[in-house]
Amino acid sequence: MKFFNVENQSNINIIEKKDKEKEKEAYFPKLVAAFTAGSFLGWLWETILSYFQFGEFYSRVGVLYGPLNPIYGFGLILMILVLKPMKRWYVQFLVGSIIGGGFEYTAWALSRLVLHSSTWNYQSPFIITIGETEYTLFKWAYWGGTSLFHSLFWGLLGLVSIKFIYPTISKAVDSVPSDFRNYINTIVTIFLSIDIFLTCVALLRQMTRETCSNNGLYCIESNYITNWLDLHYPDSRLKEIFQNLKKYD
Repeated sequence: MKFFNVENQSNINIIEKKDKEKEKEAYFPKLVAAFTAGSFLGWLWETILSYFQFGEFYSRVGVLYGPLNPIYGFGLILMILVLKPMKRWYVQFLVGSIIGGGFEYTAWALSRLVLHSSTWNYQSPFIITIGETEYTLFKWAYWGGTSLFHSLFWGLLGLVSIKFIYPTISKAVDSVPSDFRNYINTIVTIFLSIDIFLTCVALLRQMTRETCSNNGLYCIESNYITNWLDLHYPDSRLKEIFQNLKKYD
């Protein structure tokens, strides 16, 4: 009987070891899938929200190609990496709010600093009119790159990500044969990398075009790369793609 228990425990250890190896092998594909899903859901959320704000749909993409908003993809990955080890839901919510709001604000500040532009800038929409006087409510809760309400939304997104989104993605990735999974993962990773890199380069070139024409500090002499960017990604096309892109001095 004792021998049976030892042998049984040995089999259990072998199975657990294989499960851990399988989980480790699929971890990066799961993160790529989570990033893609988060980017798509973020674009969908922002596009739907634009209808309630302006009465019509505006595409809130964050890259040149595809219905994707990478800020949500990166945010989702950050939530998964940080919140997954935590057990209590209210700790996950609080930490998610802080991290999400901080990440959003940092991305906004870097975009303004490097690109002199940003696709979002939160200002208080809570305005009431009494008589002929307008009053702005909760002005203290808005900080440009993020706000108290958006930070709380990030906390809620963190909970949903850990409890529902990531487990669903994890099961879906595990159900795909490893060879096919790795093949798809490679293609998606290459596409996203090129898309994000090309987006950054195109926006940087747009910034140098403007500063150079205004005798600014940033001015690059024309070459094959700048000419190619000017031809394929002129201001008119970038304005059409990034409909909510705003410029800052």
